[in-house]
Amino acid sequence: MPDRAVAFGNSTAIAMGMLRISFQFLEDDVHLKLEGRLADQWADELHRLVVRTLAGQGKNARLEVNLDDVTFVDGCGEEVLKWLSRIGAHFLADNASSQWLCDRIGLVYESTAKS
Repeated sequence: MPDRAVAFGNSTAIAMGMLRISFQFLEDDVHLKLEGRLADQWADELHRLVVRTLAGQGKNARLEVNLDDVTFVDGCGEEVLKWLSRIGAHFLADNASSQWLCDRIGLVYESTAKS
């Protein structure tokens, strides 16, 4: 259950304990930014929020997930990230820790960081 949800314009931010989930809606795209610890019940809540969000967006919605500010992922979190990959999410990883996470659990990612 979210501790706090804030909506502004085409964006929504949800704070849940040690995890913040931000959605931004741009035409057929849903941009999802995760910040903090993706673990235990927060991973389950992320799954529920994504299912609910995508159901409201239609079948052409493209999901983009930014992992740059994730600080910890447990087994439950890894399973949710793998599920996101299976449903077609695109991952953004611009720093070493987010790229390491993607490599470790087999997620294909894009990096917009300049080398």
